[in-house]
Amino acid sequence: MTKNVLQSIAGADVFAIFSLLLFVAVFVLMLFFVMRSSKQYINRMAALPLEDDEILTNALTTDNTK
Repeated sequence: MTKNVLQSIAGADVFAIFSLLLFVAVFVLMLFFVMRSSKQYINRMAALPLEDDEILTNALTTDNTK
């Protein structure tokens, strides 16, 4: 049934090729970004969820309408 539905759509092959090319492009760009990132940057980003951000906590708990 799925095969018949996809065959009835005009230009479905174009959508499949476009989707594949878009996926590969995003994958290659992310791979390039990760390979060029410094080890220090990656470690800092990895530690962000574990850090206690006092500035953010203070900003959320104080009244800034003064």
